[in-house]
Amino acid sequence: MGPFAGDVDDGNDVDSDACLSTCEAASCGDGFVQADVEECDDANMIETDACRSTCKHASCGDGVVEAGVEACDDGNQDNLDTCSKACEELVPAPSCKAILALVPAATSKVYTIDPDGAGGVDPFKAFCDMQTDGGGWTLVLNRNVNSDNTGQPDIQATNGAFDNTRASNWNFDIDLFWAGTTQVVFANKQNDDCSNCGISSYHSAIRVEKPVGQTYKNDCPGLAQAVNVQKLVGPNAGASSMAYQCGTSLGWGNCGGKVCHFGTHHKSTATDADWGQNLWQEMHFPSTRSVSKNAGDYMVEPSAYCRSYGGGLAANLNESSTCCLSKQKNAKARWTLWVR
Repeated sequence: MGPFAGDVDDGNDVDSDACLSTCEAASCGDGFVQADVEECDDANMIETDACRSTCKHASCGDGVVEAGVEACDDGNQDNLDTCSKACEELVPAPSCKAILALVPAATSKVYTIDPDGAGGVDPFKAFCDMQTDGGGWTLVLNRNVNSDNTGQPDIQATNGAFDNTRASNWNFDIDLFWAGTTQVVFANKQNDDCSNCGISSYHSAIRVEKPVGQTYKNDCPGLAQAVNVQKLVGPNAGASSMAYQCGTSLGWGNCGGKVCHFGTHHKSTATDADWGQNLWQEMHFPSTRSVSKNAGDYMVEPSAYCRSYGGGLAANLNESSTCCLSKQKNAKARWTLWVR
């Protein structure tokens, strides 16, 4: 053994190369900055000071909050979430429509939004369609109509957990969006999930002007009233007409004074079982109060009929019927509700 206690010897006493003056191999945390390898070395492995445990300078966007310097650090340089690209805390935009107004070139994807602002419900993630019909659409509801025999719960409360693959049932509280909403879209896709897809990727979609009313209510004590609608996707795309909904329920049908079905009907009616004729302006699916939620056995897909109408779609589309008058199967219809 030589005279040195170290494990290397490069013949010099320089502390900034791979061999320290103690003849030990240089390493992050030894207190010496190795040239061309380390940006810094503060002789500790603390993550939250000016020199990271990787011996790189702390910086905004590295995903670690630098103590006493940064208020937040979410690992990106995005100004549309809860932490700015200057690592200052932000209140996110209230909706996809607001994001598009701030960034007209915004693309369709998942964003963080805060519909009721600071101090209310915590910010959460939502998918934004920034292309269809001018963009600015926030996806607030997803329902697989053949997933159970319970029907869609009331939408003025959060149900389930957001799932951008659209493979599970969930909805946000419509009350969070109601005041700022001017239009609503119902979109239906048959037979498969739709991860990261916008409204134009669905088989049928209809736009409805938000009914006049200051608050959302699921009340439907009588007949549905006329509302303006436009078909965005599917049969008769581009057509405008009248359809029917009840009050500010975004649905129709009197089930104990509450809405029986979410969506639009082609005529004024209060009858739960009046499914109509699957016309282009008629798109709906049953609420938890409708007897139609029990039509057939959801565990045996071909038996589960009369659960939705798809806005004039063919009676059999990819093994999934949207015309239930003949009691054909309605296997895997995915229903969504969007607001802007």
